[in-house]
Formats: sequence, C-alpha cells, structure tokens
Amino acid sequence: MIILAKGAIYNNGFRQVFTRQDVAKYMISLFHIGIDSCVLDPCYGSGNFIKQLLSLGFNNIDGYEIDKTLYIKPQNEFKACNLYNQDFLSANISQKYDGIIMNPPYIRHEKIDELKEYGISKAVWRKNKNKKRY
Repeated sequence: MIILAKGAIYNNGFRQVFTRQDVAKYMISLFHIGIDSCVLDPCYGSGNFIKQLLSLGFNNIDGYEIDKTLYIKPQNEFKACNLYNQDFLSANISQKYDGIIMNPPYIRHEKIDELKEYGISKAVWRKNKNKKRY
C-alpha cells in the first residue's frame, strides 16, 4: 500500500479515494426515494455510502467492490446487504435500481465554482450540507 495524498491510497494496483462520511451523508440526502428502494453502490471501497444508507434505514442495498481486501473487510458489518467481489462494469446484472450512489468525481476545491452552470457551487454545498432530508 502506498499513500498518495490525504485520503488517497494505491493498493493492489488500484488508486483509491474514499468518500468522507459527511460527504456520503450529504449525497444520500439528495435522493428522492424511499428507504425501501433498491440502491446500488458500484464500488463501495471503505463502505461509507453503505454505512450511511444503513444508518438512515435503507435496507435493500447492493454493493460491488473489485478489490478483494476491501470486499472482505465489511462482511460482518454489512450482513443485510448483497455484496459482490467483482467489477461492476463487467457484471451481468438484471436488477433495476431506484438509486445509484458512488464516489463523486474529484475536483480541486478552487475549481468548484466553475461548475455553477450545472448547479454546483461552494454556496450550494454550504447551504445544503446540514439540511436533513430523512
């Protein structure tokens, strides 16, 4: 394992950046689906999205993780979830999902406001980050 930058590691040939708990919770708060909805995390990594989904009462969660080390780690914690150790992009999946959540694309914080035309800005983040939706 090689530490590349704060929060990023290079492990088993994969460059991995894990989403912080507060960011995961915020992103889930943007869902407009019920807690019985079927949710997919196609590359669950450290499991922060799954942890937050479970804490909010979601109970129909599928997760994929290509890194065997990361796949094995949360087995006891996520017993209620369907977890798969394979590449989501090459999996033969017939399941339809109501929500899909995964690591956001990473961008330098100085450039966030350049995405205003898409409704993304630091002001929107600050306004919504503490808003409870569930």
